[in-house]
Amino acid sequence: MKKCSFLLLLIWAGCGQNNNVTPKPINTVVSYGNDKDMSIASSWVNKPGDIKLSFFKNNTYSYLYNDGDYQFSEKGSYSIAGNSIHAKDSDGYSYRETFLINNNTLSLSDEYGYSQIFTRK
Repeated sequence: MKKCSFLLLLIWAGCGQNNNVTPKPINTVVSYGNDKDMSIASSWVNKPGDIKLSFFKNNTYSYLYNDGDYQFSEKGSYSIAGNSIHAKDSDGYSYRETFLINNNTLSLSDEYGYSQIFTRK
């Protein structure tokens, strides 16, 4: 069985959704946000609660998917350039998505326009 990545699962979990997210660079001032609100370094959970995504200040991440029937986790590193996040898991697979942070909401979008919304935990 081919290994799934957290971004592929994000795409799978958000299939059919196109929330018309217009990502902005991380250093753009966001209304009602402050410096702490703008940081991606935090733990994030999607609305169904089956995905927990944590970004750490040392540029590593952890991902946990658990829908009650299936569980998957991975760890890796990430870097940010503008409004793009580039993640690389411990097996060397790499992925890129655009993102937008607005206060306690993180939106990740793939190149096809599928997006997943997370709330800061």
